[in-house]
This record gives sequence, C-alpha cells and structure tokens, in this order.
Amino acid sequence: MELLRDRLRISSAEARRRIGLADAVLPRTGFGGQQLPPRYEELAAAVDTAQISSRAATTITLAMDRARHFTTPDHTAAMEHDLTLAAVENDADFLTRVATNTGPRRSTRTEPNPPKRPSAKSRAPSSAAPNTACSTWKSSPPPNSSKPSPPS
Repeated sequence: MELLRDRLRISSAEARRRIGLADAVLPRTGFGGQQLPPRYEELAAAVDTAQISSRAATTITLAMDRARHFTTPDHTAAMEHDLTLAAVENDADFLTRVATNTGPRRSTRTEPNPPKRPSAKSRAPSSAAPNTACSTWKSSPPPNSSKPSPPS
C-alpha cells in the first residue's frame, strides 16, 4: 500500500480503495495456481473497457458485498448487471442512490413490541367486586371555586 501511495501520490485511503477494487475486478489465483475469473465478471468487463469509473466500480462492489450474504447467486448476478448498467447510463450520484437502496432492507425493529401487562397494583383478583366507593365523585357536583361559600 505504501508503494501505491508513494508512486501515485495518493492518500492511504485511496490506495486501500483501489486495492479493494482490484480484488473484486481482476482475475484471481486459486490454491493450485489456476487462474480464476474475477469475483464480479460483468463489472470487471465494464471497468476494463473504461465504460465506468473506478469510483463507480467501488460503489457497486460495496453494495454487492453488503447484499451477497443475504441473497442467492442468481439475484446477486442480476443485481451486478443492473448496477453496472446504471453506472454506464447515469451519473455517480444516481448510482449511489440506487446502490444504497438495493438489496435487503434492515429494519430497526426485529419483532413487534410485546403487549403490556398490567402491573400488580392495578390488577384486582378476578373474584373481587370492583370498588365503588371511589366512583362517587362522578355523581356529586364539583365545588364552586370562583365564589367563596357564605357563612351559615
């Protein structure tokens, strides 16, 4: 990474981004030394022919890496195709919006809230009759607070 940084005069973050992109779009080497295709072949072809920028390719690889753990290989291939096509036909801002809205949705709530149980203080035994002494205030008129009552 230091070699890239010094030779190209780029930041270390940019060097890491380019190395991560190379891992996704360049051919790989297997354990036996055999040549393997790039992780994202269609994206690699678009980058190789300079149809999309390296920034757009990074946006796509990040979206693909987030989604590949939650999708099937067929869905991942379709997603790669759609995002690559969006990068070729549109600007980087549009691609970023599409890439962040693609893939599985994460909800902040995983389960519905359980129903609230009444507290022990407010619960009465089922065999007990309701207390009617505290409900008498409803039948008597409220005191007149605006005028003091005359002495009797």
